[in-house]
Amino acid sequence: MRIMHNEVLVHVDFTVAGNVTEVGFRRSVKRRADALRLRGWVANTSSTGRVIGHVEGPYYAVQEFKGWLALDGPPSADVHKVTFTDESRTEEYEHGAGFNIIYFY
Repeated sequence: MRIMHNEVLVHVDFTVAGNVTEVGFRRSVKRRADALRLRGWVANTSSTGRVIGHVEGPYYAVQEFKGWLALDGPPSADVHKVTFTDESRTEEYEHGAGFNIIYFY
């Protein structure tokens, strides 16, 4: 993605609790992130039954992703709580191109 000189890049980590495993949650998160042209990853945790991830991109797109994740999310999931941590501005992307699914973290 080409970055405009005045575009602010941010990154943020997220944790999602609820009925979010084995319901297509990670695929839905990836589709949404891809539609917004964001970079990062999403994974199931092996011990807690939660989904965690990292997303980065233009500020406006990251905020739209956060709103979708917190308020809408995938229709097949039953989200109880979404936590966002370590949100900050960055000068460049930390991850390679695209948004990836990691199968267990």
